[in-house]
Amino acid sequence: MRTLVVYYSRTGTTERIARMLAAEFGADMERIRCPGCGPGGRGLLRTILIALGLIEPPISSAAYDPATYDLVLVGTPVWAWSAAAPVRLWLRREARNLPEYAIFATAGGSSFRRAFAAIETLAGKPPRATLGLSAEAICSGRDHLATLRFSEALRPAHQRLFA
Repeated sequence: MRTLVVYYSRTGTTERIARMLAAEFGADMERIRCPGCGPGGRGLLRTILIALGLIEPPISSAAYDPATYDLVLVGTPVWAWSAAAPVRLWLRREARNLPEYAIFATAGGSSFRRAFAAIETLAGKPPRATLGLSAEAICSGRDHLATLRFSEALRPAHQRLFA
């Protein structure tokens, strides 16, 4: 199963999960780049303005065509109780090319429902599965087991390691 992991990560947390999933599936990875949204005071301020919808995020062009994959895993941090603006913009550009997909999200709390709903609305169809990881789950090391379970749920039955 050809898999693509597409994600946005400002601090590296969502990227960590994206790398685990890419390794699990032998997937290609596409980082959604948002120039000016990096660490530091200016990057944080720009991120806040983007999250509030006051400015449009400038994202880089896609390097991979999602239509050439069987499954696309879309990763996002939760910003203001929704999917990060760079992920929403990527979906607006690529939704028509999106095959089956699943969502993974990271958040300081547990506010994943609105982020998943925003992605589903933009994609125009429901995801095969969702994974929400709180900062507490990541810090306690429970992210590895959750990521493994998520991966297993997405594999075809004949490829599953666990029943």
